[in-house]
Amino acid sequence: MEMLYSEDEVDISNGISSIRSREAVAIDCEMVGGGSDCSLDLCARVCLVDEDEKLIVHTFVLPQIPVTDYRYEITGITEVNLRDAMPLNEVRERILHILHNGESISRLRRKMAHFVTTSELFSRFQDAKGKFNESLSNDIKGLLNLYEASHVRTHGEDILEEALAFSTAHLESAAPHLKSPLSKQVTHALAKSLHKSIPRVETRYFISIYEEEEFKNDVLLRFAKLDFNLLQMLHKQELSEVSRWWKDLDFVSTLPYARDRAAECYFWTVGVYAEPQYSQARVMFAKTIAMISIVDDTFDAYGILKELEVYTDAIQSYGLLLDN
Repeated sequence: MEMLYSEDEVDISNGISSIRSREAVAIDCEMVGGGSDCSLDLCARVCLVDEDEKLIVHTFVLPQIPVTDYRYEITGITEVNLRDAMPLNEVRERILHILHNGESISRLRRKMAHFVTTSELFSRFQDAKGKFNESLSNDIKGLLNLYEASHVRTHGEDILEEALAFSTAHLESAAPHLKSPLSKQVTHALAKSLHKSIPRVETRYFISIYEEEEFKNDVLLRFAKLDFNLLQMLHKQELSEVSRWWKDLDFVSTLPYARDRAAECYFWTVGVYAEPQYSQARVMFAKTIAMISIVDDTFDAYGILKELEVYTDAIQSYGLLLDN
């Protein structure tokens, strides 16, 4: 079992890891097929992350009965992956131990009957026929939340596929009749879900939406603008640093075929590390992307085949040297 976390978050005094100070975790399982018709769902991989989206556990699981369909197109799992996998019962016991800081399993089971699955969570919004209640369409903000939640679905979560279709249809129908700012928010979400956009771009857009709210909190709004402006100033300083580094290298003169795209490379990093504490990571990542871009341009717009073969061998040899 592969477990990734920092030492200050984990207690290993008794030989078994347990999480400290975690308010929430999420668990996801990949299912392969079993039985003569491959219809039985068998757990073959488990992934556990915390509320900061940090990976806690990622392990393959050996099913209790033979696998008849690995469902590779969906799961990416093959027979090789499960050859030395941990048995299901052992994985279950270890995860329960991790989740509750080493608390005994018997005591845990008395406190907690079962984990809530996606189907259980969203079934409360369905009628007896398994369809989403039409009455939900009267709550536009709730419908918008359902729409956004459906975008974090994974393969096999049919109930979230249904939630997406249901919420999209009703939001599209209601959008022309809504008042601002709710109408702007719905139209914007339908064009691009929150989970498919850049966080800081969405932050700026929501500030302008919140300004139009009738019962807005002016102090909260002021702090939101201050936070955005301070971080924007930090981003400008980082871009200035990357631009100076790029100019000092003088690739515009020495490698005229290479694209001058330092600002573009930095913008990519903001989409990955937007928060202020990742300042150094953004600068390093932007420089790395810029150098990779030069290699890409060398292949695409400069070198001939024989030269590029030698160039490729040199890069691969350097990679092997680093590995050793």
